[in-house]
Amino acid sequence: MSNVHAFVRLDARDACGVTDPTPFLASLRWNYGVGAMTLDELVLSLCSATRESESQVRYRIQNWRRDGLLPPPRIVSANRNGRGGTRGEWGPEHVIGYQVIEALRPHNKPLTIVSLGLGYAHSRAYMRWWATLVREWVTAQERPPMGAGDAMQWLITHPIPEERLRQGPPAPTPIRVRLNTQRLQQLIPIARGTAWTTEQLDRFLTTPCDGPESEEREALTTMAGLFAVWAAVAQVETGQSVTWEDIEWVERDAQTTSGTWHLRQSPWFAN
Repeated sequence: MSNVHAFVRLDARDACGVTDPTPFLASLRWNYGVGAMTLDELVLSLCSATRESESQVRYRIQNWRRDGLLPPPRIVSANRNGRGGTRGEWGPEHVIGYQVIEALRPHNKPLTIVSLGLGYAHSRAYMRWWATLVREWVTAQERPPMGAGDAMQWLITHPIPEERLRQGPPAPTPIRVRLNTQRLQQLIPIARGTAWTTEQLDRFLTTPCDGPESEEREALTTMAGLFAVWAAVAQVETGQSVTWEDIEWVERDAQTTSGTWHLRQSPWFAN
C-alpha cells in the first residue's frame, strides 16, 4: 500500500501535458486503446499490471532497454508547438513487451525449451533410417525399386512389420534453446517484425533448410524460440495459459491453435 500512496503524489503527465490524478489512469488509457504515454505513465501501468514496486519496474525497464529486449520509445516533440526539445513516448508494445520478458524469465531465470518432436521430424539420421528400412522391405517382398511416392502408397497395403519398426529409429538429439539475454536479443526483433519482414519470416518458417545439419539445427532452435516468444505475447494479451506448442504459423501469421490470438492483430507486432 505504501507504494500505491507514493504513486498518487507523482506529477505524471500524459502525452498532452495533462497531470494524472490517479495512479491507474495510465493503465486505463492503455486498456481503452490510447497508446501514447510518458515513462512515468508506463511505470504506473506496469505497476498496476504486475503489482511490482516503482523502483523495480524502472530498474528493469532501464536494463531491458539497454539490452535491446524492449523496443526504444518513439521520439516526439516535448510540447504541442514543436518547441522545447523532444521526449520519449511509450506505448502498448512496451507494456506487453515488459510482461513478455517476465513470462520468459520466471523468477528472473531464463526458460529452456526442449523439443524431441522437432528433432525427430527434421533428423537426417531418422530420414536415412526410414529410407533404408523402406528399401529393404521393398526388396524383401521382391518388388522392383520404386520412388518415394509410390513406396508410400504401396506401404498402405503392405505395411512394414511391427518387429522391424521396433528396431529403430536412432534417437535424435533434442532441439534445445535457452532463452537467455543473448538469445532474446536475436529472437525478439525477428518475432516483432523489426529485423525481418513478414515475407522473410514466412520463407524461414516454411522452407526446409538445405544447408549442413548444424545449420538446420540452428534454424530449428530459432524456430522453437520464436514460437516461445509468440506464446508469451499471446499469454499476456489473452490472459490464458499458452505454450510454444500452442502456436502455429498459418498464412503468414502466427496464431494460437485455438484461434484466440493472432500476431498480426497484436499491438506488440511492429508490421
